[in-house]
Amino acid sequence: MEYLLTHKGRILSAEEIIEHVWDSEADLFSNAFKFQIHSLKKKLEQAGLPEGYITNLRGQGYKLAEPEELKK
Repeated sequence: MEYLLTHKGRILSAEEIIEHVWDSEADLFSNAFKFQIHSLKKKLEQAGLPEGYITNLRGQGYKLAEPEELKK
């Protein structure tokens, strides 16, 4: 979450996130990363943030939405 917050509004590839958050031995093709993102999204929604705070842009990466981009 910290890495997404420090790069808010920017599209980050899964590889970039993994490289900066996990060690260099992390498996880029593992489902663990997708599971972590999914869990993070659920926790944010449970905390009251609207759906879409973290978006997956197919083929590009992940993006933390700016407040004006969020669904009301």
